[in-house]
Amino acid sequence: MRTPELLIPASSLEVLKIAVIFGADAVYIGGEAFGLRAKAKNFSMEEIKEGITFAHAHDVKVYITANILAHNSDLAGAREYFTELCTVKPDALIISDPGMFRLAQEVCPEIELHISTQANNTNYATYRFWHELGAKRVVSARELSLEEIKEIRANIPDDLEIETFIHGAMCISYSGRCLLSNYFTGRDANQGACTHPCRWKYSIVEETRPGEYMPVYENEMEFKVANGADLLIERFGEAYSPVMDVTRPDCCAFMSRKKWAKSADEMKELLTNWDGPDGCIATDRITVDGSPVGFMYREEPNSDVPDSGWRFTAGDEDDEYMDDPEKSGIFTLNTICNYDPDILPYLNAPYGTAYFRNDDGAFEIDEEWNPDGDDYESDEPSDDGL
Repeated sequence: MRTPELLIPASSLEVLKIAVIFGADAVYIGGEAFGLRAKAKNFSMEEIKEGITFAHAHDVKVYITANILAHNSDLAGAREYFTELCTVKPDALIISDPGMFRLAQEVCPEIELHISTQANNTNYATYRFWHELGAKRVVSARELSLEEIKEIRANIPDDLEIETFIHGAMCISYSGRCLLSNYFTGRDANQGACTHPCRWKYSIVEETRPGEYMPVYENEMEFKVANGADLLIERFGEAYSPVMDVTRPDCCAFMSRKKWAKSADEMKELLTNWDGPDGCIATDRITVDGSPVGFMYREEPNSDVPDSGWRFTAGDEDDEYMDDPEKSGIFTLNTICNYDPDILPYLNAPYGTAYFRNDDGAFEIDEEWNPDGDDYESDEPSDDGL
């Protein structure tokens, strides 16, 4: 059975000595260039020499990071750096870039090479690839589960070591290959100058709806930005997930299979004086077929989600149609107002109100509508009432 190695990062010579004294089996450090901690104190070449001497005197190994994603302008300097490192004899170099890997092999073949987590090491085929090129160790991607790491261990050569982070900063980007810092601030995380935008506090606001903050959901495969209407799925269940909508209905990828009666360009801001929750449900007879609203009702909404309580139908849908969640969608009230502006004067009606469109095209209150969903009571005597 292998004995695990406790590997500690050291940002300075003082930290290195503390880690060694308190039981680290190995430490990893960065020089003044080519590592991903450009803003840390890091080590001068003289400090690297002193640190290695101190650590080796206590039977502790020292690994040096050179795990930037190199550009052409980096290569000449990297060759000089590796040449100098050969003289101080670190126990390994931690590298992610294939070009830097090959350069290190040429300049200092006697030093072990470890593959950084920055290389996106997520499967055993990748581990085998690096092993065949001469790597001694591969650092697992930070998003791997323990079960995935066990599977990798079972499918790679015995002499190839696995290193895994168990504590510390865990970048949310894929194995730490973050592009946000460079985009936001011009400081490249893959060149060691990360501003850590993954730790900033964000709010997402759609430009036509200032002050309305939209939450972000995450599952195993994706992030999803949700607006107020999207939150209605919490009320109406998973059946509605394929038919959710936003203010401009054809901007949702998962709604694109429907051909809307109105395009996003036709949408106008009609609901200008609405202060409450603006989610609603409408059938495809309105949003796809372009029929006017023939029947609408307002039920008591769930206060935990931005649901107005309004439900809109054309009035000619049968039970089978209404029972099919693919035949309706979750929208904002403004969207449905664009499909049928006639509903605007009635939207402030209290919960429990229903309207139908009469033969003259005007809306009337449906006095017989039962908000509990039971069938209307009839004034006619029943056959079994004898």
